[in-house]
Amino acid sequence: MKTRKRLGLAVTPFSILYELTHGRMNKRVSFHLTCLSYLSTVELHVFGVYNVSILITESVQVRIFKIPLLYSFISILSVLLWHSLMHQKDNLERLKYFLKSNQLKLKTGKITNRSRFSSILLAIFLIMPLILSILHVYTTHEKHNSDYFLYGYSRMEDKLRFFFCCAGAYTYYSIFMKYPVIMVLSMCILIHRYGLLLYKCNADFKDVSACINSSKCNAILNNYFEILHMIHFLKQTLSIPLCFAMLIGFFCIYSAIEYGLNNRGEELYVFYVELLSNVLTGTLLLCSIAMPSARIPEYLRDMKTTAEFLLDKHPLDNIQKTKSLILLKRIERKSKLSTCPLVDSFISKKGFLLSAFGSFITYGILIFLAFTN
Repeated sequence: MKTRKRLGLAVTPFSILYELTHGRMNKRVSFHLTCLSYLSTVELHVFGVYNVSILITESVQVRIFKIPLLYSFISILSVLLWHSLMHQKDNLERLKYFLKSNQLKLKTGKITNRSRFSSILLAIFLIMPLILSILHVYTTHEKHNSDYFLYGYSRMEDKLRFFFCCAGAYTYYSIFMKYPVIMVLSMCILIHRYGLLLYKCNADFKDVSACINSSKCNAILNNYFEILHMIHFLKQTLSIPLCFAMLIGFFCIYSAIEYGLNNRGEELYVFYVELLSNVLTGTLLLCSIAMPSARIPEYLRDMKTTAEFLLDKHPLDNIQKTKSLILLKRIERKSKLSTCPLVDSFISKKGFLLSAFGSFITYGILIFLAFTN
């Protein structure tokens, strides 16, 4: 903690991802993460202002306001998502500390493999904006369809115009893809780790269910309520950031559908890089929120089922004078929890993903038919 205060390192998505996937940080890594955090804050604000300004300029020039205003709203949401996480830095530090204190319970091969997958995914989305920006400008450069990154100014050499358009496209994909995915990935790992703590606690509880009056059983039950308390704290901490992330995901997919249904033929083909990136970003954001968030209510229901089974299995006279009965009764009453109000309404129900992707496939078919005709 002294090193963290001396270096001025705030708890950011980068520090969460690093510490939960690689363990403790040394001074050098802390310094680099601090610089990356400050750079990311500056980038988000500068890129956000730039994207909103070019979108407003484009809407005034072509007199089409719906899509530019929608994109401007997504840019603002990305900045708000970053600030909502930074505002919760003390709470995030407390959540990380609890995970570290229980990290021995999570030492499994599955955790290692998923940590590697998270690191690979992070590296991909750090590089992806650069690749997509080059592809975007390459496919739209000849017909000057990317000149809106230059506020409509095109009187310059082709190579210079190509370079500046790539720089503008990079800011676009950073705001729309890189930072939202990184922030959601950090929240996803936090939620997933707390879900695994619940899963491990339930597994340990089943192992000692034969000795319900033992001190080990009481310790496991006490640990369960500590985890449950931290999950409630996790819910309070991430509720607003998760709502912002869900809105970004929905609007990314909606923008692609809206643009696809209102354009035909060559106009749609020219911007396929942008449309595919929006669909990919929106789908990834929604799935990353939905899948780990939906598991926590399932683990809680499993723990409740185990408690009910033990109360039925053991005679009441054998446990009525022990602490185990009180704890089991408390578990029996607690059966439902989610990490976000929106998740509680939609995502924790598995049918949400099926209905969402069903609607997406339907509109995708309509766009494909419009494109072919």
